Amino acid sequence: MQDSLVRHFFKFFGHMLWLCKSIYAVLFSLIVLGGLIVQQVEDLPPGDGFYFAMVTGLTIGYGDITPETWIGRGVALLLGFIGIILTGMMVATAVFSLREAWEKVYKTPPDM
Repeated sequence: MQDSLVRHFFKFFGHMLWLCKSIYAVLFSLIVLGGLIVQQVEDLPPGDGFYFAMVTGLTIGYGDITPETWIGRGVALLLGFIGIILTGMMVATAVFSLREAWEKVYKTPPDM
């Protein structure tokens, strides 16, 4: 039964990712664009802007690269907000997929 729940979860999760692909693509593109802006403004080596954007957007924030200009700091704040939205959407997609899989396998809504 567990195998069936996991299989259905990934099926629904993939389906929901596909349905929301435009939103995920826009959010990810904004993170990449923010990385390019920070790379140019902060005069970072190639790839460091992308690394900074991913670390900031995923709300990890190692602190090994920190923006010094006000533009870089502003973009970092926007990247953090976009990352929170992206993380929230992923969690919502996962919760919805788990609920759908549970109802498919057990034929009843999960107990709260």
